[in-house]
Amino acid sequence: MAANQELDNVLSMRVQVAADTRALAQHYLLPEKPKQVPGQPPPVETPEFVRRMADASGAVEVICSLTNIFGVMTGFKNFSAESSISDLTFVLNTNPFWVKNATYLVPLLNTAINAFEDNRQLRAQNQPLWNGLEMRKVSLEMKQAFEKFLRIN
Repeated sequence: MAANQELDNVLSMRVQVAADTRALAQHYLLPEKPKQVPGQPPPVETPEFVRRMADASGAVEVICSLTNIFGVMTGFKNFSAESSISDLTFVLNTNPFWVKNATYLVPLLNTAINAFEDNRQLRAQNQPLWNGLEMRKVSLEMKQAFEKFLRIN
């Protein structure tokens, strides 16, 4: 009975984390609905808004998949290893946003996974030689420096 309860708790956490991840990604990535202009067609029916919504919806699903993949790599129980295999083999490769941007995203994913694993191995070795290679000290500064390239407006 205790094993069933633990399994139920893990599955419940996975569902909640997936829902929370999707909600957060939608909050930041989905475009705001444009205001209705009298005498004009509804702005949510314009081809531009539909295209932006489709791209953003695809990006939301990419975020959900990547969050799950890295959550599994970290070893957290509230992420699904089974889903991460599906994410890597099917979900990402059939996502229009991923496919459209694969030339940029695949190398970034490969680099991130390799860096994650390299960092794990370096921490396990605990050798002073490698301590200087950790970039956490300048991580925020680097993100802020590159922010201007990510802004469209």
